[in-house]
Amino acid sequence: MLEFGVSGYLYESNVLMYDRTHDALWSQVGMTAISGPYAGRSLRHLPWKITPFGALQETDPGALIMSRETGHNRNYASNPYADYFRRGSLMFPVSKTDRRLPRMEPIVGVRAGNIVRAYPVQTIVDAKDGRLYDGVHNERLLLEADDSGRVSVVELPSGTQVVHTFWFAWSALHPGTEIHNGE
Repeated sequence: MLEFGVSGYLYESNVLMYDRTHDALWSQVGMTAISGPYAGRSLRHLPWKITPFGALQETDPGALIMSRETGHNRNYASNPYADYFRRGSLMFPVSKTDRRLPRMEPIVGVRAGNIVRAYPVQTIVDAKDGRLYDGVHNERLLLEADDSGRVSVVELPSGTQVVHTFWFAWSALHPGTEIHNGE
């Protein structure tokens, strides 16, 4: 079992995590360890859902959550990066820029062996009933989104890696990505 923390380092304008056991760095968007004994390896990816706290309280009132009592004087109810995401320019550069999508476009990035795809969140929202089906190595991938852009990974083929991120970070680390257009 590994316990992770925020390293404070960036790679391709995306924060690197570190595992406390080995002080090894892990790329969230690259989906692999980039140093230490697990370099080049990935963790097993699980289905996930992005949901606001109020909705979680309604659907799973017994869910465990992290405490806001951190010892730091910080307003955890607001997003400190909201203006940054709206602005569209990067604070820190990336090595490659792919202009097929706006750089701050939220996407779900998927990698399964030689298949590397980006699913724009808006494409998932616009899919019939907000459910986008796709095939990955003869297995079904199912992504869902509601009108506000909250995304769920409902079905995930075995060995598939998936991350919710922005186009600029994904495309810098995964050049040549296919963009799924919802068809």
